[in-house]
Amino acid sequence: MAKGNDGRAARRYHAHKFLGAIIISAIIAWGASRKEGSASLLSSIRDWSHSEKDEARRVRVHGDKDAEKVEKKAAAAETLDADLARAATGDVSITRDVEATEEGEEGRLVLFEVSYLDGVVGRSGSFILRTRPSWAPIGVARFEELVNEGFYEGCRSFRVLPNFIVQFGINGEPEVQRQWRSRVLKDDPVSTTNARGTVTFATSGKDTRTVQLFINTGEKNAFLDREGFSPFAEVVSGMDIVDRVYNKYREKPDQGKIQNQGNAYLSTEFPLLSYFTKVAFL
Repeated sequence: MAKGNDGRAARRYHAHKFLGAIIISAIIAWGASRKEGSASLLSSIRDWSHSEKDEARRVRVHGDKDAEKVEKKAAAAETLDADLARAATGDVSITRDVEATEEGEEGRLVLFEVSYLDGVVGRSGSFILRTRPSWAPIGVARFEELVNEGFYEGCRSFRVLPNFIVQFGINGEPEVQRQWRSRVLKDDPVSTTNARGTVTFATSGKDTRTVQLFINTGEKNAFLDREGFSPFAEVVSGMDIVDRVYNKYREKPDQGKIQNQGNAYLSTEFPLLSYFTKVAFL
């Protein structure tokens, strides 16, 4: 009996070794695919978009009861191709939810290029967010207006609390900032939670939103919902870059001084702050 038990144990042991080898091989293969970089990712997404456009051409020639849906997919594919063409001109890696794109997505993609990651000169990266008008239409309209104006370029992330938020949005030129301080917005109802990766306007009370934003980096920020903070966008690519925005100064930068002195104050007193070199629609 003991020998039989030993035999079964041995078979289980070898079976577990075999299964472990399969898992390790899969992990190694996954890691290798990650190292291929954005080129393979962009290629796979392009393959999807091209197939959708081919299907649309077939429908136009032969007819199909689902023609409207196919045309919608083809339009989304055309938009995606345009985004990829723009991304290919710079060091940008776009990751997108293909299933969501297949059905067509609301809002617009916005690229943020960040300098001084980790507080290191010359260390840079980028992330991409998508606006969500169905979440907070008033906030989206203001944000897109500010992007068009180039408002956020040069802005420092002056309040960064790990596992909570990355806050920015005071313009580096005091005169520019003054033009926006009185242009307050009415609140949007809170229609989605402040989950990690969502983007929200900062406020100082009811109907006081202007230009300051924060990105939720914590997993437990839902308590902000009942305080009236309404997310209007979400980071869809590069959250690892957001996590590397310099955070050692915490809340030390004085917002009043930033308002009055701009980047001249921050560059002198807090020289390692991460900042945006480019903020633009894709």
